Amino acid sequence: MSKAITTAYVFAQSPSGIHELAGTLSHNRTAGSFVYSQQWLEQSWAYPLDPVNLKLQHDAIITTNANKVYPVFSDAGPDDWGTKVLLAGHTRLPANETERLLATSGHGVGCLRFSLSRSRPKEPHPPPSLNLLHELEDASQKIANNQTVDPALLALLIPATSMGGARPKITLRENDKDYIAKFSKPGDMINVPRVEYATMLLAKQCGIDIPDISLQTLGDRDAFIIERFDRYEKRQLHYISAHSLFNRDRVRIYDDAYADPCSYIALSKILRTHARDWNNTAKQLFRRIVFNVYIGNIDDHGRNHGCLYDPANPGWQLSAAFDIVPTVSQGREHALGIGRFGRQRSLENVMSAAEGFGLSGDEARGIINEVVGVANGWRSLFRDSGLENSDILLIDRVAGIYTDIEI
Repeated sequence: MSKAITTAYVFAQSPSGIHELAGTLSHNRTAGSFVYSQQWLEQSWAYPLDPVNLKLQHDAIITTNANKVYPVFSDAGPDDWGTKVLLAGHTRLPANETERLLATSGHGVGCLRFSLSRSRPKEPHPPPSLNLLHELEDASQKIANNQTVDPALLALLIPATSMGGARPKITLRENDKDYIAKFSKPGDMINVPRVEYATMLLAKQCGIDIPDISLQTLGDRDAFIIERFDRYEKRQLHYISAHSLFNRDRVRIYDDAYADPCSYIALSKILRTHARDWNNTAKQLFRRIVFNVYIGNIDDHGRNHGCLYDPANPGWQLSAAFDIVPTVSQGREHALGIGRFGRQRSLENVMSAAEGFGLSGDEARGIINEVVGVANGWRSLFRDSGLENSDILLIDRVAGIYTDIEI
């Protein structure tokens, strides 16, 4: 039985687009550590991989969290779906988080790569072509149903499924651009890919920044296609999720989000310190909260929000919006705290958060009324996007989308 790997070298992009050695990741049974490399610290453009928890310094930075790895590194690895695909192609899953990151290095979100060599990371295989969408969607459905998959397709799926999230998805390439294709899964109550497509179109109309999107029909199923926001002019941008910035293994519920270290207001405070343009960033984040509350996207946890850093244009910025879908469940509270009423799903609660985003009452009210005024046309847009009436009725009844609200 081979000994588990507990040390890896971490590489991140420089302003020129070259991956440079950023530091060393290691762990033992009780704790993990990260040490920035001397060559990284000596660069005039050096940036922290996590501006809150991994500030630039010479000493080792220790963590005792469950994975023994700071979560910014886990952002670059697969989540539930990617792990399921890994298991389909291997007799043994990675023994720890370090092995998991090494196994999928270069295929996850952001620019981080992991290697057993301190001189250079292993170059990832290019994503499969968009022309293989139908075959890879079919293979994904088989994995979701625990069926056997053609080994040749599985070899393409394993590196292409290293993005986070629980739903079936793959990364594909077309004309030098990378896209994520998201599929249905067994047990879906609605046509999730088509609903996500319609919801993201609506979000764009409401002034929310989104990547380019499209929809492809594959027989009796659909695939939602979204361009990767962590790629820019063939450069890989560094990415960190709000979950990683919060850096909490366990999240407790607070009655008031102003006291909650894992809330929208907490994210706003972090962005106030580190964002390139905090005023516009805060307004954009507030607009997203309004839309999530209106549309019933209560699965708005910290992994569904993130920030990007482009070393060629320094400064943190909010990533484009992603994973916005009405939550078809009976839950009435959001995953993140919003305002004075904690996680409560109400526009009154959103209004109470205005101060945390540097907004006056009139500014907050203006954003709310603008978003609601546009979003009230959601039924027509969903219908025009090809949604069945049964899906629209279910979303309306269960997600409880607001109508005719004025603050």
